[in-house]
Amino acid sequence: MNIWFHFDDGSNPYHILSDRDDLFFNMLLAYNVEIKPNIYVDGCTFQCHETRPYIYSHKVATKEYRKETIKDFAEKYLNSIPLVNYTEEDLLWFAEFFTKYGKRYRLLPEFRELGIC
Repeated sequence: MNIWFHFDDGSNPYHILSDRDDLFFNMLLAYNVEIKPNIYVDGCTFQCHETRPYIYSHKVATKEYRKETIKDFAEKYLNSIPLVNYTEEDLLWFAEFFTKYGKRYRLLPEFRELGIC
């Protein structure tokens, strides 16, 4: 799966390969991200709105902020499922992503209840 980030300011799109979930999570910490319908055939597309303040960047974010970020993204992901044509590979990638970060931030029971991992 390919992951594409498009920016409101018109700068070049940012591309992440699926094996770099750490970079994906850092983008969630740095930007207010919206899930968009797939523009590309083989991947997911996200629209990056305003940049979050530096204090929330991946280098200085508190554990609580990281936990809230992943919870907020899980909600956005659930709301996007009827709107975005996810492939089986995409769904599997997100399940693994939410499992990994759910364990890290003790959100796994909540994510399992929502059915995302």
